[in-house]
Amino acid sequence: MIRIGAGTTGTEKLGARALWQLVMLALTWPAVTFDVQSASAWDAVEMPQPTLAEQADDAQQNGTIVMLAPEVSLAEYIQPEPSPPATSDNATTPRTRTTPSDRQPRRRPSRSSTRSTTSDDDPYAFLLADAPPMHGHYYNSGGSVGVVFWHGGDSLTNDLPLAGACGRLTIAENNKALPEDRIYFTYNRFNGAMQSFGTIHSLSPAPDFVGPSFHERASVDRYTFGIEKTLGMGNASIEFRMPFSYREDYAYRFVEGGDIGNLGVITKFLAYESDRMSIVSGIGLETPTGSNVEFFRDPFTGNAYTLQNQAYGLEFYVGMLRCPEPRFFYQGFLQLSLPLNGNRIVAPEPVTDPSNILDAPTLLHLDGQAGAWLLRRELLGKNMSVAAVMELHYVTTVSRVDEFSLSHLSSMHGEPISMYVTGAMSRRSEARGSVARNNTADLTLGIHTLFQHDTAIRIAAVLPLQGGENRILDSEIIVQLERKF
Repeated sequence: MIRIGAGTTGTEKLGARALWQLVMLALTWPAVTFDVQSASAWDAVEMPQPTLAEQADDAQQNGTIVMLAPEVSLAEYIQPEPSPPATSDNATTPRTRTTPSDRQPRRRPSRSSTRSTTSDDDPYAFLLADAPPMHGHYYNSGGSVGVVFWHGGDSLTNDLPLAGACGRLTIAENNKALPEDRIYFTYNRFNGAMQSFGTIHSLSPAPDFVGPSFHERASVDRYTFGIEKTLGMGNASIEFRMPFSYREDYAYRFVEGGDIGNLGVITKFLAYESDRMSIVSGIGLETPTGSNVEFFRDPFTGNAYTLQNQAYGLEFYVGMLRCPEPRFFYQGFLQLSLPLNGNRIVAPEPVTDPSNILDAPTLLHLDGQAGAWLLRRELLGKNMSVAAVMELHYVTTVSRVDEFSLSHLSSMHGEPISMYVTGAMSRRSEARGSVARNNTADLTLGIHTLFQHDTAIRIAAVLPLQGGENRILDSEIIVQLERKF
């Protein structure tokens, strides 16, 4: 190799390099094969060649285009350098705060992610997904029927178990302001929900009542099966609910009803979503799939009055869920329940109202929830979280409660009577001589337990905050099971 001394000029260096390359080319000419696509004759010269990365850097600085050979992939130019191995077994990398793009999915965590990511790794990973749904509360019997006897002023009133006494569709019940994929089961024990009261003095023989003046309450057990499925990219969902019931027998036995409730269909649309808050809106539809009610069956003819379950209902609502930090959460729902039509009354005798239709009142629901996580840790090889929840529920009638009345000679013990039937969430107040408009407020306290971010068990108790005519029931117990998929 020709060695160029320190005193050689730049022009001399270039000339010497070019002369050396020509000499080497002449010596190796017979063994050189030119390939237009892949290489040149200079490849045969055993000269130090720059790496691919150096060629890319030179091309970027000079503003030229580098042509790659077919056997060279672009990945070789951009492949990152391998990270150096750890110096020891105990070497660890420092923890850094994750960004929103690095976090796990908020609504539908995968099976692998739920087993590999805990709240300790990233407290923001499942912030909205782990927030519990509302336990909810609202109950009404579907209206009431009352009788006033013309002789003696005796009267009695009984709740009507329309649609299996399952109550009207409530959006905030076992629901969250976020579209999800889940199946669930809800058990409600409504203590003292079905009521009957009155005074019986002048009838002879006396009917099978507990006493001349009575106020009886019976409990209702409701079983609800539901499924919710997201649509599209997960920004909407549709939910189906189907309730069934079991009721305790009354002591006086003049009201008969089934145990099938109304099928509810709820659509949910995501209006806004961030890492810590979501806002939804939607429409629910209550369909009259439940049982009818028969009352005051004549013991001689077998004829009875029938309240047919025929009313559809629309539920307009908005909801909001917010998690200001990993430990705390709160959410709320606002619902307007609007009946589309009424329930028909079929009487064995002519009635005073020719329409024979009993309309349900329009209801306004206000529901709020606040809670905090008490435990979020790895327990027995599983991710387990426990939260305490408090909820307030308020329901009031917006429209006038409808009333259906009739007067005729009844064969019930040969006494003439006046009969009236009122709409849902109402009972006639004889002291005021009008239909009572109800508004009810309740407090719900519950515990939410979550396993693996996809299986939940919730238990809650509901306590009425009002008394008198506004007291819908004595108390309530709620048990909910949920599985996300």
